[in-house]
Amino acid sequence: MYEKIIDLDRRGLNKDKDNQFTSEEYIKCGKFCYRYIHNWAKRPQDLYGKRFVCITCDNNGYIYATTNAQKYPVAVFDRNGNFVKYLTLDIELGNIHGIYVDSKMDIWITSTSCHVAVKIDQIGRIIKVLGQYKHPSNTGINETCAETRLRWHTIKRLGEPFNGPTRIVEANEGDLFASDGYGNVAVHCFDNKGNYINSWGGIGTDLGKFAIPHSIWVDNNNRVWVPDSELDRVQVFSTEGVLLKCINDLLYPMDVVSNNNNVFIAEREGRISIYDMDYKLISQIGYYASPYVAHSLSVDNFGNLYFSSLLTELGICKLELCE
Repeated sequence: MYEKIIDLDRRGLNKDKDNQFTSEEYIKCGKFCYRYIHNWAKRPQDLYGKRFVCITCDNNGYIYATTNAQKYPVAVFDRNGNFVKYLTLDIELGNIHGIYVDSKMDIWITSTSCHVAVKIDQIGRIIKVLGQYKHPSNTGINETCAETRLRWHTIKRLGEPFNGPTRIVEANEGDLFASDGYGNVAVHCFDNKGNYINSWGGIGTDLGKFAIPHSIWVDNNNRVWVPDSELDRVQVFSTEGVLLKCINDLLYPMDVVSNNNNVFIAEREGRISIYDMDYKLISQIGYYASPYVAHSLSVDNFGNLYFSSLLTELGICKLELCE
C-alpha cells in the first residue's frame, strides 16, 4: 500500500475538512515493516518555519529535539507527537546540533558554533560545560570558508576538544564519547565526571581517520559507532579507539542508533540501513532520493524510529513498527 501524504492545510490549498482523507504509507523490507507518519511532531506556533536539527528518545517515551530557533533550543514531545515543553538555556549556544539523554535523565547538547558540550537538567539548568566557550581548538582549519563540505579539506591536524562538536553520548560505565566533526576530525573520551582522557582520529581517508564525523553512538556492547558523512562510511571502534569494523558504500550517513538487537544507520540521501549486532545488513528502509532523508535518528523502547530532516516541511517523522 503506497499513497503520497499531502498536508493540504500547510500548503493552504484546501481548508474544507470534508474534502480530505488521511492517507497512509507503509514500507517493508525483510522482517521489518513500518508505517510512515509524515510530520509526526505537532510543532507549536513558535517553531513554524523552523528546523528540527537532531533528536533523541529517553526511556519514558519522550522525544527531545534541538532546533534552529534561538529562543527555543530544545523542544520535547510525548510518544503521540504532542508538544510538552521547551528547555531554554541561560547562555547563548548558537548552532545547537547533537542531543542525548543520559542514564540520569540529564540532557547533553553540543554547539558547533560555540564549541562546547553542555549538560542540562530536565528544566534546562546547566550542570556542566565541556570545552572552551566560543574558543575553538586549533586544527588549522580555514575559518573563512563558509561551506561545511569544503571546510574540512582545510583541516591540518587533530585538535583538542572542541572545534564544531557534533554529539556527545554515554558509554555503559558512564564514560563520555564525543564526535568533534565540523571543525575537527576526532573522537574524544572523557570520564564520568567530564575529565578529558584521550582522543583518536585525524584527517584522511585511511581506516581510523575521518573527514566529517557527524555523530556518535555507543551500543550495549560498548562499541563506538562513528558515521562519517563525507566518506560514506561508518567506523566502529572499541572504547580504547581500536578499529573493529568499517561499513562502506553508504548514502551519506549522518547518524547511528541502536537497541538491544539492531543498529540503525540514517543515510541523508534517502535510506535507513538496519544491521544486526554482528554487522550483518538485514534490512534497508527507503532508497536513493526517497522521502526518508534523515539528518538524525532515534529508536524508542518499542522499536519505532523517529527521524528529523533538514527539510523544514518534514519536521520530525515517525516510522511506526508494525506487528
